[in-house]
Amino acid sequence: MITAVRLALAFVLLIGSAACSAIGGGPIDAMQGEWVFTDGIAGGAPISPIDGVRVTLKVDGTEVSGTAACNGFSGSVEATATGIRFRDLFQTLIGCDQPIAALEAAFMEALQAAEVVDRQGDTLTLRGTDLELRFVRRQPEADAPLTGTTWTLDYRAG
Repeated sequence: MITAVRLALAFVLLIGSAACSAIGGGPIDAMQGEWVFTDGIAGGAPISPIDGVRVTLKVDGTEVSGTAACNGFSGSVEATATGIRFRDLFQTLIGCDQPIAALEAAFMEALQAAEVVDRQGDTLTLRGTDLELRFVRRQPEADAPLTGTTWTLDYRAG
């Protein structure tokens, strides 16, 4: 009888641990994927996107990358006792005109101060002291049709 109870308990523990590892559940697991910034606030000031200017975040394992208005960035994210911390973030150095430069500076400063992850379906929110950055999951772009397209072959020898 005791052996049967032990086997049943072992089976329940095995199934439970498999389910937990499949679901994940840590803050970095919740961030996985590609995200598009929708809006935020830092220090009481709004961080608002600009029409036609993409601000993105991609999380692949512990590696992060994206576009911060006009410059690309990359680095890493690590779990902490209370949430997350972005580390070693660096950017390309393309000069940006205002107001794009201001958006980029505000976004990067807030991203580096983010400490808590909240994921609700296709919405990701990063929070820190007096800041909140909101993202939606990036939707795949539809393939452009190839039929009906006029193709021109331009060949220049030499």
